Amino acid sequence: MKSDQATLLGFVRTYLSFLRPTSLNRMIKAIERPQNQLFNRLYPEILNIGDGSYICLSSDLWAKGKSQGQIEDAVNRQTSPAQLQELFAYFTNPLRLCDKRGREYIGPPPLERVVNRGHLVLTFEYDPDRNEREFLEQQIRWSIAGTDKRCRLDVLYDALCEFRDFRHLEVVWSGNKSFHIHVFVDSRHLARSRFAGEIEVPPGAYPEIPGGLIFRSGLMACWSPVEQIIHQTLEIEIPPDPRLKEPDRYRRTPWGIRIATDHRDEPSKNILEAPAGTRIPQIVTYSRGRAYPKSGEAWLLPPRIFLTRHADLDHPDHHARRPPKRSIRPLRMT
Repeated sequence: MKSDQATLLGFVRTYLSFLRPTSLNRMIKAIERPQNQLFNRLYPEILNIGDGSYICLSSDLWAKGKSQGQIEDAVNRQTSPAQLQELFAYFTNPLRLCDKRGREYIGPPPLERVVNRGHLVLTFEYDPDRNEREFLEQQIRWSIAGTDKRCRLDVLYDALCEFRDFRHLEVVWSGNKSFHIHVFVDSRHLARSRFAGEIEVPPGAYPEIPGGLIFRSGLMACWSPVEQIIHQTLEIEIPPDPRLKEPDRYRRTPWGIRIATDHRDEPSKNILEAPAGTRIPQIVTYSRGRAYPKSGEAWLLPPRIFLTRHADLDHPDHHARRPPKRSIRPLRMT
């Protein structure tokens, strides 16, 4: 669908006609000049057998287990990156591969398999429960430049560039009333020995941050300070969806395809009023990045936060509260 520009333009003109002309034109230009840098940066880690990791892709938001089954099948069929994007509307951060017993994937739950592959995506979504169309308009206008030829997202990009590990900012329409703001972060400084020769050693001697619950807990602790930067810069009046602080949570794939649900019983589920089953493109409205930092000494992922979380998880009180260890069990394929 992404390659069929006429179909995309027809969809936008039909179902987003309630937008003001400048906002509608912004969505049209996003289709005419498509940007796709974020997925291109993620693609090398989609299935990394050598390092035992993958990025879970799914077309089902409620899929359990999040095994690598679907992505293995897609890679074996030589599915192109663009086809992967269209097939799978959601993605996670890198996870450790599941083991396989016969045809079943087995292993601990995804939250215990979050792994550092040198990068990750922090995602933020603001999902209104009223005035949905007005807020949709506001989110589109974040990427519309003013008289100074800069848009609000350019200001956010500059603010994020003050941090040494920031690499890319991309904003993806969910296909309904909200956008997903993806902040792509370099995480190699948290595991220096694994990425030797690829990154300048940061100042100070930081121990290696192990994957799994410690890494996940640290990432979740880093999420709120980044959200505050976004909240203040974009002047957003509603709170974010807190579930997206979980790195293993599904988030919207750039140029993925959303399938519209029936809007008659609950209009807020489909503010476009598109018929159930309509294929809705998850359009990228902003994409800008850098290969390495030119300035800035602060971190979006400060090592001290991970070390604190590490200490918390090792504290005797934490172990006393920890639920009984679960046995390895089959995972339902996603």
